[in-house]
Amino acid sequence: MQLEFQHQALLIETNNLSIEQFVLSIFDHLLSDSQSNPIAKFSAIQSQSEYELSQLIQGDSKLVFSTSQLDVFTTQLKYHLVTTLLENTSQFLWFHAAAAAKNNEAIWLLAPPGGGKSSIVLLLVQEGWQYLSDDVVALDLVTNQLIGFPQTPRPRKSINKWIQDKNQINSIAKEIVTIPIEKVQASPCEVKGIVFLKYHSESTIALEKLSSSQAVIKLLEQTINFPLHKQSAMNALVDLSAQTQAYQLDYDNRNAAFLALIQCFD
Repeated sequence: MQLEFQHQALLIETNNLSIEQFVLSIFDHLLSDSQSNPIAKFSAIQSQSEYELSQLIQGDSKLVFSTSQLDVFTTQLKYHLVTTLLENTSQFLWFHAAAAAKNNEAIWLLAPPGGGKSSIVLLLVQEGWQYLSDDVVALDLVTNQLIGFPQTPRPRKSINKWIQDKNQINSIAKEIVTIPIEKVQASPCEVKGIVFLKYHSESTIALEKLSSSQAVIKLLEQTINFPLHKQSAMNALVDLSAQTQAYQLDYDNRNAAFLALIQCFD
């Protein structure tokens, strides 16, 4: 299997059907049959009762991770594949974020884990918006456009109470939601709005406009590779925040949050 993003290709070999199905489902829109030379090769195999992830470097195999639990293994596999692609497209400034677009203009959604990025971006897609990503988004520092990373979204299953502990959040099961190819935004987008999601079970729905300086600070909190760019990143974020509406959206109901976004931006 081969994945490709921004002309950077990864090769994954496996002897396990469950692992193959996981990769095919999660990276459906990144699968490629091009003849590009891969930047990295991974072997994801089952050896007796162990699952082993190795990276193939100049003909040698280097063990990256092993476990007896398939769900733990696939989580680590996804992490290493995504991280490798991000590290090899480091000309962009990467964020923990989601995004959806209409008419080539994107709403940029930023939140910590469990903040509702995946659920809300899927509601926007159901409303006719195009999908960019539910997890990581790139900002082109030359054009200030957003570039999606269209892995298959995996929103956490709905819960009836607010959870703040990171370990508890990570333990909540995720659901795979397939996005049709025609719903995926293939080209970079202008940023129409920046929204910082803040979920709390006791919140009332509130969309608060932020100053450009507040937006820059909050954007910096969600960057992945800021140290690689520093001044150019700061310049881009200052310019973008000065030209773009930025809000904090407090909410306790994702449908209500979605409606607030539609009323503001649609």
